Amino acid sequence: ESHAFTAVKSLITSDTILVQFNKNLPLVLAADASPFGIGAVLSHRLPNGSEAPIAFFSRTLPAAERNYSQINKEVLAAVASIKKFHEFLYGHHFELVTDYKPLLGLLAGDCQTPQILSPRMVRWTLFLAAYSYTLVHCAGKQISHTG
Repeated sequence: ESHAFTAVKSLITSDTILVQFNKNLPLVLAADASPFGIGAVLSHRLPNGSEAPIAFFSRTLPAAERNYSQINKEVLAAVASIKKFHEFLYGHHFELVTDYKPLLGLLAGDCQTPQILSPRMVRWTLFLAAYSYTLVHCAGKQISHTG
């Protein structure tokens, strides 16, 4: 009984408890890709600087998407996550966090879009242009809620 109470208490106080969306708090979307799947966490940045998760998203990659290059998988993770959380993100500025540094040159708002892109990447960059975000690089081990 005491062990169960302690377990519930630690679960309630852990940072994996979801919080409700608050339009007055800054949003952070951390997206990532692996060889077999993509995932993301949408969080609020709290006044104390910590992050509290609002929602999680993940899915496996079908065979065709598993053949994508890593940069395509990383952009796919960002695009799929933004589509999933459209209701929260559209019309709000948010921080898009990635652990894949080459995305900074491709998707950062202050960089010019490269002239030679695949049609898929052109579609994705046009889609992302509809959102107000700041792209931030963060080492994978430093991204919150990634375990």
